[in-house]
Amino acid sequence: MQNAIKWKLDLNKIDQYDEMTLPDYINLHIARNKGPAIEARYQNYHDMLRRAGAKYKREL
Repeated sequence: MQNAIKWKLDLNKIDQYDEMTLPDYINLHIARNKGPAIEARYQNYHDMLRRAGAKYKREL
């Protein structure tokens, strides 16, 4: 995730297949993994992306 930010990839690209941006996708996985240790990792990814300027589809 840090490399995507470092390389200045488009964090707000809407995927044509599922019509989600990266934060939308990460939130989906957070919702699916409530409780397990992986939830904290997904939350960390989400927070990094948001600080780097990534937006939800509804915000674009």
